[in-house]
Order: sequence, then structure tokens, then C-alpha cells
Amino acid sequence: MRNITPRTFVVIAIIALSFVGALAFLASSLYGSPDDRPWIRTLAARGAFPIARVDGQFVRYADYLVQQDATRIFLHSPLTQGQPMPKELDATGNKTILDQLVRAAAVRSMAQTAHIQLEKADIDRSFDALIARAGTSTDPGEIGTYLHDAFGWDIATFKERVVAPATLETAVRQEGYKNDDAAFEKALDEKMKSAVRYIRL
Repeated sequence: MRNITPRTFVVIAIIALSFVGALAFLASSLYGSPDDRPWIRTLAARGAFPIARVDGQFVRYADYLVQQDATRIFLHSPLTQGQPMPKELDATGNKTILDQLVRAAAVRSMAQTAHIQLEKADIDRSFDALIARAGTSTDPGEIGTYLHDAFGWDIATFKERVVAPATLETAVRQEGYKNDDAAFEKALDEKMKSAVRYIRL
């Protein structure tokens, strides 16, 4: 093996330091002082960067940004006009979004332990029941318009991000804990407290 010359060593050291510096900048942008600049959005969408973990269930940075976007649209939608609600997301709002995502991850972990899985039909039934309870239009076109105006989502996205987590939580509560709400909430609280959060809000 040839000896490394001083010049080669310096070049290698510069490359290594540049790489470490780039990683440090990326970690700071993603986790230290998170924002949603376009390049971060692109990176988060293409990579499975986690912002929290509950057992083996991860909360992805991309999912956090999706929830942020939906919340911003909702706060500026006609639905909130005249309501005593903030128009911009603050630190409390961002923490609430993260807490909701951590809760969903905790429920997924509990469902995995209890061997509970959802079928598409389960989610569809829950969605239909939700629409029936709301007492509004059952026309898919009108529902789609409402969801788009309220959250920027279509029906499929609403089912994925709202209906599916709620349906899974109900299933775990009913099947895993036999509708013992106190036992379910205690177990869920313990799961959420054990969550590892990588992001600093």
C-alpha cells in the first residue's frame, strides 16, 4: 500500500470535514430549527426522515409537513371565519400536530402487539358512518369539494390521514382492551411517554 502524501491527506481531510459539515447543517435544518423551505420539503418527501419513534413505529417528517399544510389551509378556510381561532400556526399548534402523529404511532404499536389489522372495507365503513353522523351531503363531489376547501385533501387522503387512524384506535380500544377506556388510555399514555422525539419545536 502506498504511503499517503501530505497533500492527499489534506484533500481527504477537507472532503471529510465538508461531509460532516453538510450533515450537521442538514440535521440542524431538519431537527434543530425545523422549517418547510422547498428543498427541505423535497428532501423529506424523498427520504424517510423520522421525527419521532414509538417502539418500532416511526413518525415521518413528510407526514408532519402534510399535517402542517392541512392545518394552515383549515385556519384560513371559510369554516373558521368569525371564530376565535389563530390564523397562523405557532409553537403550540406545531406541538399539537406532533402529539397527534405520536399518538397515531403509539396506537399502531399497540395494534401490532394485539395483532389487529384494518381492511379497506373497515375504513370505508367508518367514513360512511362519519358522513351519516355529520348529517351533511352524501354526494362524493360535494364531500370532495368540502375536504379540499377545508384541508386541501381529496377523499382518499382524508381516509388515510384521519379516518384510518381513528378507526384503528377504536379497534384497539374495543378488541385489545374490551372497551375498558381507563386501561386503554393508561396504556396509550405510557406508550406516548416512551416516545423518542428527534425534532425540537
